[in-house]
Amino acid sequence: MKELLKQFRAYQKTTEFYQQLEERLYLEEAPENAPFPFAVFSFPYGFTGHDLEGKKEEKITIQLDLYAKKEAQFLELFDLAGQEFDRCRFEVPEQGICQFQRTGYRRIKEDGIKRYIIEFVLHIDKI
Repeated sequence: MKELLKQFRAYQKTTEFYQQLEERLYLEEAPENAPFPFAVFSFPYGFTGHDLEGKKEEKITIQLDLYAKKEAQFLELFDLAGQEFDRCRFEVPEQGICQFQRTGYRRIKEDGIKRYIIEFVLHIDKI
């Protein structure tokens, strides 16, 4: 998992999405009082490891939560998340090629804060 997260974070840092968030893309939870907008990615169903020995493919669900106060900024980030992560590909050395596929999303409003929850499936195809 460590190498997968390392390569995923390296990919994230190359995206316009990451730049628009001014690097406020967090793993599992945002710091208390994080400035808006920000995003959090997590593995809602856990991470069972990614040893692909004997397997051709593995699938891992990744959840991306977007938080913003301004509607225009919120919609721009949602569009960018789709552009940057839906179908993106990167390699994890000695493991495989990783590709994202968006599987769904929902919008939530909480006390004036806009939140999109986007689910992706990360496909890892063994090299």
